[in-house]
Amino acid sequence: MGLTTGLLDAATLGNCLIRIMIKGESDTLLDRYAESRKKAWVEVTNVESAAFKNRLVSIEPEHVEERSRYFDALNDDPNIHRRIANSLNEVLQDLSAD
Repeated sequence: MGLTTGLLDAATLGNCLIRIMIKGESDTLLDRYAESRKKAWVEVTNVESAAFKNRLVSIEPEHVEERSRYFDALNDDPNIHRRIANSLNEVLQDLSAD
């Protein structure tokens, strides 16, 4: 999650800066970016990171079962990567909605 989120952050921030510096949009766009990033961290990144940690290290039966389903999906479901990427791209869509 860290590298992927960092890349998405960089792309989104770059888009904001282009819109401000080249297209003349208001710098309040940076406030929206910050709010959107916080929301994405609270609702997606933090939740997914905690779930990922549980999938990897927990010995609780429900986490072991979830780990098995998750890795089975990574190996067998050709659309899993697209669904993961789409969930991470929500922040980009939020900022480009205007």
